[in-house]
Amino acid sequence: MNNTELLNFMAKNPNFQDSPFFQQLCDDKNTFDFTMGGQSTQMNRAIWNLIVTKRDLTMYQKFGMKPNSYWKVGDVKKYFGLKGHINTLVTKYEELCDIILGSQPQD
Repeated sequence: MNNTELLNFMAKNPNFQDSPFFQQLCDDKNTFDFTMGGQSTQMNRAIWNLIVTKRDLTMYQKFGMKPNSYWKVGDVKKYFGLKGHINTLVTKYEELCDIILGSQPQD
C-alpha cells in the first residue's frame, strides 16, 4: 500500500477517513481465517469487503444487476465514504482498489 497515494485519496475524498471501511482496515483485530488451496492465512475483513464489492459494483455498473435484492449503491457509498454517480463512484473505487490491493496487469 502506497501511503502517499492513500493520503492523496483521503484529501480528494474527505469522508473516507471516517468511513467504516477505513476504521476496519486500521483495526488489526478485524481478521478472519482465509483458506485457499489448502493454505490458511489471516485476512482483514475490510480487504475482503473491498474485493467482494469490486465484483458487485462492476456487475451493477456494466449490467444493472444487483448481487441480491437488498443490495444498494448507497450502502457501498456509506461504507467506503465515497460520493458520486455510479460511473464516478466506480472510478474512485477502482483508484482505492489500486492503492490498497496494488494494480494488477489486465489480460
